Amino acid sequence: MTLTLIARNPYTRQIGVAIASGSDDCAGGSLYTDERFGVVSVQAKGDRAVGARALSLLQSGMDGPQIIETLLAEDRKIDMRQIIAVPMDGDIGVMTGMQCLHWAGHRIKSHHALAGNMLSSDKALEAMEKAFMTDMQAPLRRRLFAALGAGVAAGGDVRGHRSGAIMIVGAPAYDLRVTASLQVLDDLREGLA
Repeated sequence: MTLTLIARNPYTRQIGVAIASGSDDCAGGSLYTDERFGVVSVQAKGDRAVGARALSLLQSGMDGPQIIETLLAEDRKIDMRQIIAVPMDGDIGVMTGMQCLHWAGHRIKSHHALAGNMLSSDKALEAMEKAFMTDMQAPLRRRLFAALGAGVAAGGDVRGHRSGAIMIVGAPAYDLRVTASLQVLDDLREGLA
């Protein structure tokens, strides 16, 4: 139900997020942030209690793989979820549960991770990553928007997109959300201007 990129810049101490979904208010329902510690996304079968737990683990000093390992042991419905855990410092963790719908999967590098479910194919994640890495000198929010646009153009959520967000956690923070719209990318583009 969601297409997400979370990327960390260790030099500026910022974490950027690009997210879109066929559900309303994907950012409010999936993302858990703390500018000191990082960002977690709980998607596919989102759950606020799991998100709050993941954020508390991040705040306790765990890195991404440790958070994933802990949630695998604690969450009985973990197979229905995707989790991305991007700490400000430390390793990134990402997992895709075996029961996530349609095409679901993820990609991970040292400073970013992508995950999507209910996608037409893996091409959406590939396109997102390529667009994000294309112009490294552009402002982070523009790179995030380019990535989101490329992911949507490559197929994105099979149901279409009803919500989306471009966010930056850290100073200076940035939070642009579209909670319900039939033209999510157009609304985000207008907000970026």
